[in-house]
Amino acid sequence: AEEKKETKKQRIKKDGSNRNKIEEPKKVNKEVKGNKENIYKHLYKDVFISYEEIQSVLNLLKEIGLPVISANCEAEKLCAELVKVEKYDVIGALSTDTDLYAYNCPFIISNICINKNKGKSELYVVLLDRILSKLDIQKEQLLDLCVMSGTDYNKNLRGYGPSKCYKWIKKYHTFETIKKCNKKINFEPLKFEDTKKLFLSYCETLNTSSLKIKTPLKNDGI
Repeated sequence: AEEKKETKKQRIKKDGSNRNKIEEPKKVNKEVKGNKENIYKHLYKDVFISYEEIQSVLNLLKEIGLPVISANCEAEKLCAELVKVEKYDVIGALSTDTDLYAYNCPFIISNICINKNKGKSELYVVLLDRILSKLDIQKEQLLDLCVMSGTDYNKNLRGYGPSKCYKWIKKYHTFETIKKCNKKINFEPLKFEDTKKLFLSYCETLNTSSLKIKTPLKNDGI
């Protein structure tokens, strides 16, 4: 039987609409497939946390007695200092920001996975001493490696990623020597000296009393 023209137009329009709905997820999956970093970017690119929401979380933490500190410097820098200085009695820092390596944070929790089905949770922990031992370098060299590989404050040299920079560190030991032995390469875009100073500077001294866990307030609204 011959299909009416109007019915045919509606069918084609509907098929095209459905095809777009099917192909769109395929396109997205193709972009993020096999690349963990791209997957996270895709998941969180539309996430926005308002100032009011942040304040609500801070107030909740205070209500249940947990210490809250507003950093007077880069947050990861403060977290690293809290872990490094024994008097603060802080075990580790939780962050996905790899700048914690450059700050030489001894104990980093890079991720927490909660599996409700299995009824257990997993922590992904990075121990600085093990990294240094595995790479066979010193803390100062790790900082040089991080700065050369790119940080929140600078970008790496195009074509010179972590692998190449690590080989340089192993061969020449310091950035100064690397620079002297590779005079044909322009290292200025790295902004190495200025960036390194930012990682070596300290936050203002904290009052240890601000880090103590307090008795939760009696509040039925929690």
